[in-house]
Amino acid sequence: MKTLLTALLAGLTLTGCMHLKGQVVQPPGDRPLPTAVLSIGRPDGVAVFGTYPVDNSGKFDFYIDQLEATNVYVYDGADDPAATIMHIDSTHLNDHMKVLMRGAPKKSGFGM
Repeated sequence: MKTLLTALLAGLTLTGCMHLKGQVVQPPGDRPLPTAVLSIGRPDGVAVFGTYPVDNSGKFDFYIDQLEATNVYVYDGADDPAATIMHIDSTHLNDHMKVLMRGAPKKSGFGM
């Protein structure tokens, strides 16, 4: 068991694991966006390698391979991803991120 764990840790080190941790907030006032989802691969495309919904406080905490760093997106899971999709530049990825984005527009009951 110890050998397997050592091999797994060595594999993570060799591939260049990247820790993504932070919070998705929306203006005004940096309110948490609890419906946000981070995606590895464009969520409205054919190659989504993983999705990571935030918690009720808009916070997230996960690891990705460094090779995936150019394919990180965020969107509001309350609507079609294409309506709110935003690419996160790899230079902004770290373990203390603050992602500012507008949530999906609220659907009013007017005219229904």
